[in-house]
Amino acid sequence: MIRVAVFIDGFNLYHSLDELGQDRLKWLDLTGLSRSFLKAEEHLVSVCYFSALSTWDQAKQDRHKRYLRALELTGVKVVLGKFKDRNRTCRICGARSREHEEKRTDVNIAVSLLTGAIRDDYEVAVLISGDTDLIPALHAVKSLFPQKRIGIVFPLKRHTGEMEQAVDFSETIKVTTLEASRLPDQIRLPSGKFLTPPAEWQ
Repeated sequence: MIRVAVFIDGFNLYHSLDELGQDRLKWLDLTGLSRSFLKAEEHLVSVCYFSALSTWDQAKQDRHKRYLRALELTGVKVVLGKFKDRNRTCRICGARSREHEEKRTDVNIAVSLLTGAIRDDYEVAVLISGDTDLIPALHAVKSLFPQKRIGIVFPLKRHTGEMEQAVDFSETIKVTTLEASRLPDQIRLPSGKFLTPPAEWQ
């Protein structure tokens, strides 16, 4: 069997789902979603999810933590970056504002792709993202390990031709695939209790 590892850009996927306007699909089974892209001769060996927790919105952070717990219970490896606050000044009006900039996710994905290739953890890597900042990492893996195949699965409205040219194969997630890959409304915890989706996602 051909070993496949899946690397998921959490924010790229989340914003795609947010634009779709169907919050219930945010309770997404990433292992099931990953398996939906496999061919008959392929075997899923790992799913890694890369994201960061909000530091300015407690309700959003609580929803995210609940989702991360659900992912871990289904075998997904979670890798977290961080948010950095920065002040910005408008060049036109001079108004000052405070923004939250997500850091490390791109680097974490790039490092995981490369270390996985070095350790021979996979024969095929699938990246779920439409972020062109990851292209250098894709090129590096292909240059160092030309025998390994890399594919892109684009979240909705995230397709870029530049990324498509950097990999061996690509496709775009379909809404029907998302609908078929939703987590159960109740996930049993080791304690015997159940984890349920946030009320906003039900």
